[in-house]
Amino acid sequence: MLLLIGVLAGMRLHGITRECLMDQYIPLSGAYLDKPVLTVHQTVGDVRGNYYQEKTVFLRCTVNSNPPARFIWKRGNRIIEQSKDNGVDIYEPLYTQGETKVLKLKNLRPQDFANYTCQVSVRNVCDIPDTSVTFRLTNTT
Repeated sequence: MLLLIGVLAGMRLHGITRECLMDQYIPLSGAYLDKPVLTVHQTVGDVRGNYYQEKTVFLRCTVNSNPPARFIWKRGNRIIEQSKDNGVDIYEPLYTQGETKVLKLKNLRPQDFANYTCQVSVRNVCDIPDTSVTFRLTNTT
């Protein structure tokens, strides 16, 4: 019986199937991160008035991944921090199992007309790179 206690750096074992493992040592041979999908929703009142003027807009970012993705919202190149901007809310809708995050822009302000990016990450598990999708919000969008 062979008991392997440790592995030396650079050691190669031939004839062994390699699986990617997470920190919890769960096999992730099916690890993946799809391109996120971004959809834009407006409040019902927008249909009657100026399209985005002084209205609330919802940017919904959805992704399929294994392991679950971490979401980062950006306005331009800056990360949006909900605690530092009371004009935004970031939340996970009910029944989405962590695959969706919504950025709610409340009563649009001039600084809200910008590029928004939803960046998703599985934190380089199995060398899977981050991916993102960007939407340009203008007063005529």
